[in-house]
Amino acid sequence: MLHSETESPSIKSVDFLPSSLQDQYNIQIMFRQKQKNFHTTTVVVKGCEWECSRVKEATLLLMDNLCTGLATSVPVVMLMEVSPQHHATVLGKGNINLKIVMQRTNTVIIFPDAGDPNIPPIKKGSVSISGAIHTVYLARQLLLGSLPVVMMFDLPESLDVDETMIAKLQDDFLAMPTWYKKGRAEA
Repeated sequence: MLHSETESPSIKSVDFLPSSLQDQYNIQIMFRQKQKNFHTTTVVVKGCEWECSRVKEATLLLMDNLCTGLATSVPVVMLMEVSPQHHATVLGKGNINLKIVMQRTNTVIIFPDAGDPNIPPIKKGSVSISGAIHTVYLARQLLLGSLPVVMMFDLPESLDVDETMIAKLQDDFLAMPTWYKKGRAEA
């Protein structure tokens, strides 16, 4: 979240707020000064994946206190990790999934070029989502929903696999079931 120093309240006037929010919501809040020529401060709010709704709630409270009356209109940026091996699946053919999510949520989503040798390997999975806070969280959910899910289980050897039943499952559930025989360990 960025805001101008001339428009924002003094950070010193809200010193109590970040520490109480950090304790109450189990988050970390950092204020980072931008370069001298830009006169802005970036507020970074970090939390855990499993407490994502609480991170959002705390961020909204912080924004409301720092940007009185503007909290829902201040753009935010969220970084999420999507393994480069899953980029093609999440993006969809011709980036159609990405375009649908951006259009539906009115956000800007940027995937790094996983093939760019100038991007460090640790950054190749960092996907950036920017927009209004509520739509950024919705875009995140939609992107997470397009990640592949793989479930595996063993069938008893005595069970015959009915290929017509597998084809019906594939059609009914839009799934891609595959099976293979396990190699036996020799005694």
